[in-house]
Amino acid sequence: MSNESEELTCHRYIDDHPDLTNEPIVMVVFAILYIHIFVLGIVGNVAVLYLTLKNRHLQSVQNIFILNLAASDVLMCLTSLPITPITNVYKTWFFASPVCKLIPLVQGASVFVSTFSLSAIALDRYNLVVRPHRHPLRSRGASVVALLLWIISALVCMPYGWYMDVVRIHGLCGEFCTERWPLPEVRKGYALMVLVMQFILPFATMAVCYYTIFARLRERTESKLKKLTERTQLLESTAGNSSPSAKNFCTERWPLPEVRKGYALMVLVMQFILPFATMAVCYYTIFARLRERTESKLKKLTERTQLLESTAGNSSPSAKNEGGPNPNPCTFEEQQRLSVLASQRRTTTILASMVLLFGFTWLPHNVYTMIIEYDEGIFHNGESDNTYIVSMIAHLISMTTNVANPILYAWLNPSFKEMLLTSIRGKVRAPTKFAAKDTVIRVAKSDTTQEKAF
Repeated sequence: MSNESEELTCHRYIDDHPDLTNEPIVMVVFAILYIHIFVLGIVGNVAVLYLTLKNRHLQSVQNIFILNLAASDVLMCLTSLPITPITNVYKTWFFASPVCKLIPLVQGASVFVSTFSLSAIALDRYNLVVRPHRHPLRSRGASVVALLLWIISALVCMPYGWYMDVVRIHGLCGEFCTERWPLPEVRKGYALMVLVMQFILPFATMAVCYYTIFARLRERTESKLKKLTERTQLLESTAGNSSPSAKNFCTERWPLPEVRKGYALMVLVMQFILPFATMAVCYYTIFARLRERTESKLKKLTERTQLLESTAGNSSPSAKNEGGPNPNPCTFEEQQRLSVLASQRRTTTILASMVLLFGFTWLPHNVYTMIIEYDEGIFHNGESDNTYIVSMIAHLISMTTNVANPILYAWLNPSFKEMLLTSIRGKVRAPTKFAAKDTVIRVAKSDTTQEKAF
């Protein structure tokens, strides 16, 4: 009876303390953004999981870590994206009491696994590029590391499940899922530990590894460009007519002009006319014979194509390809140089994107968390409370990694893209068509050149 009377006299928290998250336009905007992130994150990461688990030849060391990353991102989408914004908007806990303890534990563990997996990918790429002669990590070892990342993440986040509890506040309707730490110092210390393990250490690891990779690749690029430049200069000097002036002259001294002219005529016949005539006759005969064979093959192919088209009922005239000249002002060496520079730019862009993406997406959330722990009043401006709107903005930014991670770490891999299109079209191709690799970095090892996933 007392509970019923209390429910009749209680007030909703959002009625007594409204903020920007309760504005209809703000709710609509956040709902649209969260729905897009949820759908794209689930689709992208589930596709990565499906393709990697279905094709064993894709289960390389780095792809195992990417698989771990995709699994944690899916878990993050299922737990953080629906529940966190609802709680921030309505402030009331609508779920069961055990869920209050379980959800923060799962959310925290998925975030830790995601950041730990990003660090593992960076370390593995560092070993492949910077230390190619070291014994590489095998797929079995990578699977063990991936499992350990989940165990460590769950252990680190156990305090979330232990100190979270559902409480009722006198005068306010509903229940609230909140933290109940024994001492404020314990809560602040744990928050600082989470900041170091979840953001500072992974960010530092990725920054150092990818900068070292970039520096090593830049050295290799400069070495390639230097060799290409030297080769070009050598060819140009060989083809040029720049000869140093000499004081002595080497010249012909024939006994009679007629002897010199007769010898020159003999050289012309033996060195040019006879070889040219021989080559012309032989190659013309070869060309004629090959043309006959080509015309015969084309005739057979045309007849076969017409037969197939008539059988399929789609007899359409084949379009004529009007191929004009394809002038290419670049020399072969210049094309190689441009290719090396383009590869270097692409690698630099990817490496920088990996570090900047992690830093920019998780920095606001971690800054907000530390401010809440040490000076929550900074978000209060008179009677208005901006805590929840700032929390939602920081959380939304961090959740964009669920969409960006599969793009940056998987879909830039030509193998993943090709296999996805193949799966959509329902075609079956031989597994040897695909390699478990991403952007290729060539690593010299044991006097051979190996392609390592990057």
